[in-house]
Amino acid sequence: DNSSVGLASNGVDQLPIFTAINSSKKPVVATINYKANYVDSQLNCAAPSKVFRITVLPTIEITTQLTNKVVCNGALVEAINLLSDEELVSGASVKYRWTSSQIIGLPNGEGLAIPSFTAVNATVEPVKATITVVPLYSYAGKTCEGVPKYYEITINPSAKANFSITNQSICSG
Repeated sequence: DNSSVGLASNGVDQLPIFTAINSSKKPVVATINYKANYVDSQLNCAAPSKVFRITVLPTIEITTQLTNKVVCNGALVEAINLLSDEELVSGASVKYRWTSSQIIGLPNGEGLAIPSFTAVNATVEPVKATITVVPLYSYAGKTCEGVPKYYEITINPSAKANFSITNQSICSG
């Protein structure tokens, strides 16, 4: 069952270099049976067979629709619950890592949901941040990144009135 992960079904000498393949959405296991032989002109000495396994984790994708947003400085940006297309098996888990290209009040982090936050823009121009979200599939002590997804949050600056009119008293008419 080695060919399911991209490894030839049989061979001689060393295990060849190969690109691991998993087209499913759950871990795929290849069982490798090997046996060492010493052969000279008159004798064939065989060692007992040994077995090991290669587990290839899936490349998962986020299924949550991530839409671009435009908000005002100081606005509350709602949390986003994240979902993906994985098939979990016993002992497997999924979480997500998000990063922002700008400082907008959203801390970079990991979890099952991007948390709500208060939008921050201390400039006088709109700030556009690209948010990168990567699904992480973990199993048997190994974590693999899935397909990243991107969206943008634009934070408009606070309105500021700059004028220098002093109080005045005027006559009617």
